Amino acid sequence: MGVYQGRHTVPPEQVDDPSHPAIRRAASAKAGCPAMIARIFRLSFVGAAATLVHLLIGITLIQAGWVPAIANAAAFALAFFVSFAGHFGYTFADGEKSIPAALLRFIAVALAGFAANEAILTGLLIRHALSPSATLAVSTALVALGKFALCRRRTSAPS
Repeated sequence: MGVYQGRHTVPPEQVDDPSHPAIRRAASAKAGCPAMIARIFRLSFVGAAATLVHLLIGITLIQAGWVPAIANAAAFALAFFVSFAGHFGYTFADGEKSIPAALLRFIAVALAGFAANEAILTGLLIRHALSPSATLAVSTALVALGKFALCRRRTSAPS
């Protein structure tokens, strides 16, 4: 019986053969592990920074008397630039080189996240479950965690 490598069993005589496809894939996965961990760290760092900007601005605006949904929109707009610059220039710096192409994709994902954030925010505000500032923190954190989980899957998926 051969050695199991992922979905394939490699015959014993080919276990040390670097040209065997299963051996090449296994070696590539091992070599890519540190890069994947570094990318997930960068994704986490930039996402946390953008979320912090969103929360600080949103809560400050709510405390200043802004309507929570409008404060959320303004905070999102500012955090969007932090997030795009960080992801384009740091997290995925080795990827897309065209700012317009990356920006269009990023806008689509960010707007979907914003729509989810506004829906959660509005739902919680209608129920009067929490203060407006706490509601903003909950809705922003939930969406940030969801986007992180989706992006983490994208960054750790095999190429």
